[in-house]
Parts: sequence; structure tokens; C-alpha cells
Amino acid sequence: MVFARSTSDNETGYVLTADEVSGDAKRAATATAQVDTGDLVTS
Repeated sequence: MVFARSTSDNETGYVLTADEVSGDAKRAATATAQVDTGDLVTS
């Protein structure tokens, strides 16, 4: 999952692998409770 890009280098992005997110994705598939997305963080 790509979650960010560099603001100073057009060739740089930041990712999490499928192994890193699969547990959360499985739990999210059946989640029904609303959650706050939190504050936007900028650099």
C-alpha cells in the first residue's frame, strides 16, 4: 500500500507490504464501528 510520497524527490514513495497490512485488512473487512480518521499531518 502506497501511503506517502516525498515532497523533495519525485522518484521516492513510501509503502507497506501486503505482509505488513494483511492482519489489519482482515480485521477491517468485518469491522462495523465508525472510527475517527485523525488530524491531517503535513510536512
